[in-house]
Amino acid sequence: MRKILLFLVFTSILNVNAQKCFTGKVEDLKKLTTRPLAVVVMPEEGNETIEELKKKISKTKKEKKKKKLQKELDDLIYNIKYFNTTVKEVVPEYWKLNDAQNITYLTKEEIEKLRKEKSTEFAVLNLTPDEVSVSGYNMYYTMSFNLMTYGKSEKKRTKATYRNHLVNTNFNYPKTNFKNKNQKKLIEELEFEKEGKAKVLSKENIIVTLILAQNIIEEALKTGEKISFHKYAENQSDKNKKELVGKKLLIQSAISGSKLYKQFEKYKDRVELVSAKRIADAIINKEDVYIGFPLIKKYVKAKSSFGPVGFVSALTMDHKVVFNPSKGKIISFRNAPSPLNYRSFKRKDIEKLFVAE
Repeated sequence: MRKILLFLVFTSILNVNAQKCFTGKVEDLKKLTTRPLAVVVMPEEGNETIEELKKKISKTKKEKKKKKLQKELDDLIYNIKYFNTTVKEVVPEYWKLNDAQNITYLTKEEIEKLRKEKSTEFAVLNLTPDEVSVSGYNMYYTMSFNLMTYGKSEKKRTKATYRNHLVNTNFNYPKTNFKNKNQKKLIEELEFEKEGKAKVLSKENIIVTLILAQNIIEEALKTGEKISFHKYAENQSDKNKKELVGKKLLIQSAISGSKLYKQFEKYKDRVELVSAKRIADAIINKEDVYIGFPLIKKYVKAKSSFGPVGFVSALTMDHKVVFNPSKGKIISFRNAPSPLNYRSFKRKDIEKLFVAE
C-alpha cells in the first residue's frame, strides 16, 4: 500500500503556483504609504463561530462532548484575544511604511463595507488566515493559509497590491512519525506547550513576517520595479551569506530532520538545537544571532488519480531561511527543491545554507 501511495505522489501532475508578491503597480504602493493604516483584527463581539459553539454546548447532554466543545470555545476566544492584542502591540513598532501614530483597527466585515462604499481612505494590512479551496472530480478540500496582504479597500480592487505567505518561525511542527524517540518527545512537548494556541500567529511569527515583507516592499519602492520574494531572498543570500562563517545557526530541536538530529555530533560546530522559546526570545529581543526557520512561500496543487477516482490536494512548499533578528534581514536562503521539501531541516539544508569555509 505504501508503494502505491508513493507511486501516486510521484506520478501526480503538479501545478506549482508561486504566489506573486505584487499584483498591483509600484505607483500603487507609493500611494498606499501616504494613507493611514487600517489593520484587520478578528471580531470578538458577535462572532458567529463563538455563538454557534455556545448553542451547541447548551444543547449537548453528554458531559464528555460538552467538555470538548467548551475547550474548543475557550481556545477560540483565547486565540482571538491573543491575535488582536499581539497585532496592536507589534504593528505600531515594526511597520514603518505608514504613520504608526495613526492606525485604525477594523474587522474584515468593516473593510468589506468600506470597499462597497468605494472608500480610498486606508491602506489595509491583513494578517488573518485565508482559505484556499481546490477541487477535482467533485471532491473539495479547503485549507487555511496565513497570508499577509497590504493593499486597498476600493470597490474596483480585485487583488491585493502586496500578498505573501507568512513565515513559520517555530510552532508549526512537522506531522511526521519520527523514529528518533528523543525528537518525538520534543515534538510532543511542543504540541502540549502550544495546545489550543497554535491556530493563530505567534508574536515572533508576526514580527518576522512584517520585517521581511516590508523589506521587499521597500526594495520595490527604491528600484521602481516589482521583485519576487524568491529573487529578493537570493539577492540577500548572495550579499550576506559570508556572515555565517564561524557562526552557529540556531534551529528549533523539533524541526530538525531525524537524520540531522541523530547525527547532530557531526554538525554541532555549525548548528545549535534549541527550544521554541529560545527562538521566540531571540526574535522578540532583537538578538544578534542567526536563526534558521522554514518559510511557507508557495503551495502546490497536486492532481492525481487511482483508477476512475481523481484527487486534488494543496501542499505547502517550504523554503529554508537564515534570519538575523538584530539586523532584520535574510542572511542565507535555500529554495524549496521540490513539493516534498517539508518544514524540517535536513543535512542538505545545512550544507546549502552555509558558505564554503
